[in-house]
Amino acid sequence: MKFYIDFDSTLYSTKMLKEKMLEAISKKCCEIDNHLAYEGVLFECKSNFCREKIYNIYKLCEYIGKKYSINLETLKSEVNDVIKNGEQFVYDDSEEYLTSLHRSDAEIILLTYTSAENLDYQKLKIQGSGLDKYFDDKIYTTTNKYLLDIDYKNSVFIDDHPDEVLGIYNKNAMQVIRIKRPDVKYSKIEINQKGIIEVSSLRELLSLKMNGLKKTSPD
Repeated sequence: MKFYIDFDSTLYSTKMLKEKMLEAISKKCCEIDNHLAYEGVLFECKSNFCREKIYNIYKLCEYIGKKYSINLETLKSEVNDVIKNGEQFVYDDSEEYLTSLHRSDAEIILLTYTSAENLDYQKLKIQGSGLDKYFDDKIYTTTNKYLLDIDYKNSVFIDDHPDEVLGIYNKNAMQVIRIKRPDVKYSKIEINQKGIIEVSSLRELLSLKMNGLKKTSPD
């Protein structure tokens, strides 16, 4: 059986990564220029690193570097050090769940969304997480996951994003499981769709013994 598993906010705390990257940028700026106030630089980082403004961490480094006259490559190096040491951002039940799947002889496929400009960043995150060894294959998509040419009807999907969960469900997927991590903003969005299993963690999913799932279809 194939299991397609999301990365961000499912296996890996992207929220925590973001916090640590912004802290690292701010700390380095203040180390180089001791006239800067850490809280002020951090506020500037947080205010600009969002979908509405700057959504690429290296472009944020460029912006902050220009604003405070800090070398761009120095800030990028700080960010990369955080990403490369990404095991700290893996949820504490991720390896436990992936190990269980591996022992059941399931085919584990990482299915992760990324924008084209963030592809290298996404690959570095996955490499830094230490989870690479669990995946039989990896799919990076710049479009919605429910628009791909894959075998939905004979596969299990685990994801946190409401739009992806519903879209995949409507492709008559064998089973769709929604992860609602407490630290993820999408967890607050209700979808109320019968047939989609919702759990707050992969450990909860393990307790449900989901390896022998029955096919469900949209109403």
